[in-house]
Amino acid sequence: MKMLIRCTSLAVALLFITTLSSCEVIKLKVDAARLIADGETEDFNDYATFEDQDNAGSLESYLATVKKGRVITWKGVSTSKGYKVNITKVMYEEGTNPFPDSLEVINYKGSWKGKLKKVVKVKPVRVTTGGEDCKYSLHFTISQDGKTITQPLVIDPKLRIMQ
Repeated sequence: MKMLIRCTSLAVALLFITTLSSCEVIKLKVDAARLIADGETEDFNDYATFEDQDNAGSLESYLATVKKGRVITWKGVSTSKGYKVNITKVMYEEGTNPFPDSLEVINYKGSWKGKLKKVVKVKPVRVTTGGEDCKYSLHFTISQDGKTITQPLVIDPKLRIMQ
């Protein structure tokens, strides 16, 4: 009986680890208070970065590399207290379209871990090949006290899907 419980516990732990490793989170960090104070702009490089972005690169040159079949979650994070960054949609722009059914618009799927913060999720089904990375636009808004206080803001990073 003890052996069965240990085997079951091990199987559950392995399933949990496998599930975690099949998800990729692309996190956009925004200094929302400063962006709002300075006024909305089209150049967000002074106000936002991707979590794993090389400091020398711009938001538009950011390239996320993900394995085919992994679920991608785009999540926004405010570095300023009292604000939320909501990812509202991802839109395919050009290059190889890796999204299911060649979707061109992927709207938010709900909240992040039950919080009132919008995220977008998708599972790529095609590899981007021949240097044809997927250029997409990432749409986000900023909210405070549960109210959206900006128009949709847009940046244009890239995505590479590997085998």
